[in-house]
Amino acid sequence: MSVITTCATLGFSKFDLETALKHISELGFSKVEITELGSYCRHLPYKQADVNTVKQLLDRYNLTAVAINVSPGILRDGEEYRPLFTDTRDAQFILEYAGWFLDKAHQLGVRTVTFPIGPRIFGEEWKREADVSCAEFRKIAAVAERYRISLNLEVPHLYQLTDSVDHVKYIFDKIDHPALGATVDSSHWGIIGYDVEEFFSYLGPKLRHIHLRDSRGADTKDYKQDLELTPGKGVVDFVRLGKALESAGYKGGIAFDLEYRVEDIDYIMGEYRAAIEYLKQCGWQFDLE
Repeated sequence: MSVITTCATLGFSKFDLETALKHISELGFSKVEITELGSYCRHLPYKQADVNTVKQLLDRYNLTAVAINVSPGILRDGEEYRPLFTDTRDAQFILEYAGWFLDKAHQLGVRTVTFPIGPRIFGEEWKREADVSCAEFRKIAAVAERYRISLNLEVPHLYQLTDSVDHVKYIFDKIDHPALGATVDSSHWGIIGYDVEEFFSYLGPKLRHIHLRDSRGADTKDYKQDLELTPGKGVVDFVRLGKALESAGYKGGIAFDLEYRVEDIDYIMGEYRAAIEYLKQCGWQFDLE
């Protein structure tokens, strides 16, 4: 069965980076994925984070950063705003934003950066948005290639342009760049319910990172799904997922990408420990010290 090697800082979204790293280390992980979502989970804030400080924190807790998960979503007048490549000013911001994070990833020795192509679009405007976004995203991929970084889209993702397997295939074919990879999140699979074995076969070597989390609900336009559940509390079939990864010969990173938006460390740590035990029962292994 596949081995869970990494823990994302997302589970400690209400706390600072040091608090997240301290508790991830206490869980026994030696590898970490740093999460920076712009409007919350501010663990590598744009144009504010200092690489040397981050390195010192990682060393303090005997952790190695192996991945970064970034969103260009920002707060505007107290509300989350997701920029679009079809807006000229937005596009320039996204390119600069992505370039900054790729540079920081390079300095940290990180080889996997997950970065979105744009928010979900319903209806006939999807293709226009996708075509423009793919052309712009290739510019980011070119920067990633120079740094020898895998620039991953999280796919399929209910809140992004990559919201279905068909849309993912269109976008991957359109971008067609060697730096482009895929991060697959089990919580989105739990809602969308696509054929995971067929999808892994399609991705082949572009399948480069896995996020593990549970979910339940339906794919509705009002975004009422539960996408932030502890494994064992939703509908994701982790046994099937593990077997699908094994059948695909997957050897890449697998990150514990649990997500909590509460300021209660005892609760969060309890959820992590429960998730570890549940996934062990499902046949998963953990690379813990």
